[in-house]
Amino acid sequence: MFPELGWWKDLVGRHPSFLVFLTTGNGQLPCYDLPRLTQLTLYQRILYTRTAVVLGFAAGFSLSPRLWISTRFYPLVPIFHGLPRIGYPLDYILFGLLLLLLAAIGLSAKPRLAICGFIVLLLILAFYDQTRWQPWAYLYLFMLLALGSFSWSADDPDGATYSLNICRLIVVATYFYSGLQKMNLRFAAGVFSLLGREASHHFIFTMLGYAMAATEVAISIGLLTRKYRNMAVVGGVLMHLFILFSCIFIYKWNSVVWPWNIAMIALLFILFWQSDATPAAILWRNPLRLQKVVLVVFGILPCLSFFGLWDSYLSASLYSANVPIGNIFIGQTVKAELPAAIQQ
Repeated sequence: MFPELGWWKDLVGRHPSFLVFLTTGNGQLPCYDLPRLTQLTLYQRILYTRTAVVLGFAAGFSLSPRLWISTRFYPLVPIFHGLPRIGYPLDYILFGLLLLLLAAIGLSAKPRLAICGFIVLLLILAFYDQTRWQPWAYLYLFMLLALGSFSWSADDPDGATYSLNICRLIVVATYFYSGLQKMNLRFAAGVFSLLGREASHHFIFTMLGYAMAATEVAISIGLLTRKYRNMAVVGGVLMHLFILFSCIFIYKWNSVVWPWNIAMIALLFILFWQSDATPAAILWRNPLRLQKVVLVVFGILPCLSFFGLWDSYLSASLYSANVPIGNIFIGQTVKAELPAAIQQ
């Protein structure tokens, strides 16, 4: 059937990550036994999750290189005072090593050693500067921990299931708390502020803001269920596309989160689309101890952020308008004494 499409079938057959629908004249959508996203094996889901995390990390690093070095105008905020300074050129060497380890994770057939080295080095850099505790780096870090718990054998479906379910828990908890964090008047009134000052005070737009926050919570709950999982994936994809459109074309700012949204779209499909994981398997029934750690770190500790007892950035509060804001005011005399790069 359709011999003229043979070249296309051969092309897609060499790229199993493609999902192709070819429409016939009667409007039906036949499948030509091509590899499809709905037919991913557990090991393929592991491999694609690794790819999404590695590329997400790489994009984040490339868009924020000065965040990961010490020789910069913006001061470092270490966890502990008295840590020995990492100066030039050692800071550049360590950042380069971090990128090499990330590449090794993406290319190695058995990346557990590279994952361990990468995580240790990333944690060291995080100890030296709290501004490196970026939400995207935090999420990717724990996903790498989950992947590092896997044997990296195609004949280990149980191990793949356990690691994938930890990644699913991370995503579900992130959406859940991200929605809860946005359920505040500042977010609800400000999300449509680009429509004008009156819009930010209009009851309808304020309710739409609350509805957007509630939708994100609903997406997280839907991802847990098998019945509404695919619907939740579609909702999550639409949400991220809206965020991308807003950040790129409307706000035109914070490009470092653009690839994070793209990676989250990929992870939604890889981890959840047509997955038969049960809510209990995602939330609790997992023999890996890391699952309980993730449950505490992503599922319980963010609750404390509402009382100022846990870091907001580690509680999915990005763009929630639910974090303290500080402004620094300086006079012209002080401004004139600052380095030229900062004055700009």
